[in-house]
Amino acid sequence: AGVVHVGRKALFTDSLVFGITNRQWDASKVITLSAGTLRRCRISQNYLLTCVVQPVAHVSGDAGTIEDCEISDNYGYRCGGVDCSAKCNLRNTLITRCQASPNGYALALWLEKDGCAVSGCRIVGNVWDSSKGVTVISCSGWASAAFENCLIAGNRTYDVAPISIGGNNTVTFTNTTIADNESKCGSISCFGTGTSIGNLVLVNTIISGNTASGLVQTFNPLSEKTTYDIRHCDYPEAPAGDPNRN
Repeated sequence: AGVVHVGRKALFTDSLVFGITNRQWDASKVITLSAGTLRRCRISQNYLLTCVVQPVAHVSGDAGTIEDCEISDNYGYRCGGVDCSAKCNLRNTLITRCQASPNGYALALWLEKDGCAVSGCRIVGNVWDSSKGVTVISCSGWASAAFENCLIAGNRTYDVAPISIGGNNTVTFTNTTIADNESKCGSISCFGTGTSIGNLVLVNTIISGNTASGLVQTFNPLSEKTTYDIRHCDYPEAPAGDPNRN
């Protein structure tokens, strides 16, 4: 349950959701979204021991749309920003300065289910300094997703990459800038075991100024099964003759 539940065809708009605290181990969130729309809202400085905003599955299979919102300065044990536990459209939204626990999944965006579309969004300034790993954007399970016209910049993690792709997913970044992110493990990590491997597609995308090993750091000993499709990208860190750049 959520403090605000946005159900099928419902619209929750032009609102400030601020300063909600729940330190109990229950299933509550600040906002749950089920085939409705969250528009022009600011969700800020909330503290929960689950996650802050969670699109959940309606019987239609669609969790709905988040657009023109600001999600900032929140803490969620699993995810401080948006936990997409069902297919969701995220548009023109800023996610910044969000936090999770050392045992959490993502600071800003956790994509759990297939078919999420993220467009025109800014995911910036989410910082994690602990020695335990938590990423900024996690695409896990069977959560193939598409990012378009986004800015992913100025984020910092420790021993995992800011963008983490696993679980037999293909994640596509088109016309997106991934820049000035800091991590011991580069900017994008594709991982998995056996046939359950994360895959990456980059189209017309800028990858620049990221620390550590640049584009891809794989944790998986079977990493040769990961596919990288890189087309028409500005990737200054690419080594000369990189066969994945075409």
